[in-house]
Amino acid sequence: MELGRADAGTSHDVTVGSTIVICLSETPTTGYRWQASVSDPTLLTPVDDAFTPGGTAPGAGGQRRLAFRAMAPGQATITLGLRRGWETAAAPLESLAYPFRIG
Repeated sequence: MELGRADAGTSHDVTVGSTIVICLSETPTTGYRWQASVSDPTLLTPVDDAFTPGGTAPGAGGQRRLAFRAMAPGQATITLGLRRGWETAAAPLESLAYPFRIG
């Protein structure tokens, strides 16, 4: 299952063993990167985190691709925060939540 910004906030049904991929625009040279947290890591486990540049110009934005595997039945939410890694106490610039029902 591949999801984007428009899919945030909507509950999604997935089966155990399936892979969830979330792709979002990002410009890491600004210091802001999408950082994931999972409400129950025993149900959804991160398996990949990659950035693909959108061009060859220095500082060009691109796509952040975060992948998770559904490990067991239940309900869990992936929350993504657009934040600078060194500003751990600050609220994210933007936050997106992706709730899942795993069966």
